Amino acid sequence: MVVSMGFMAPSVAMFFNTPFIAGFAGGAMPLTMLLSFAAVFLVALGFSQLARRTASAGSVYAIVSNAINPRTGFMGMWFFIIGYGIFEAATYSIFASFSSELLERTFGIAVPWIIPFLLVAGLVYTLSVLGVTQSVRAA
Repeated sequence: MVVSMGFMAPSVAMFFNTPFIAGFAGGAMPLTMLLSFAAVFLVALGFSQLARRTASAGSVYAIVSNAINPRTGFMGMWFFIIGYGIFEAATYSIFASFSSELLERTFGIAVPWIIPFLLVAGLVYTLSVLGVTQSVRAA
């Protein structure tokens, strides 16, 4: 389920980045959104078609290994893991930047961006460890 939620990121990004898209694309924004939707839809369609033929929790590794070869599947999984790491760091950074700016503009409190970054990273880590601990106890 977590991986499925992670794949929703492009759609969510399109929703929250609408003002920035409008600033860059101007009157071509509807076409830009339509083309972006088509690209995301085609990727999702490809994954769904490949997932029908591959029943595995390995996700990218299993799908690419069966579709191409195991070595390519191994590399694909590493790219997938690295991509998630970069996405996570970028998400924390954006949150930290917005939080820092919000605190300064709203309350006049100057907080370096690294503080909210470390707080949210610590919170996610703690919740992840607690979730794993609960799962181990249940098993």
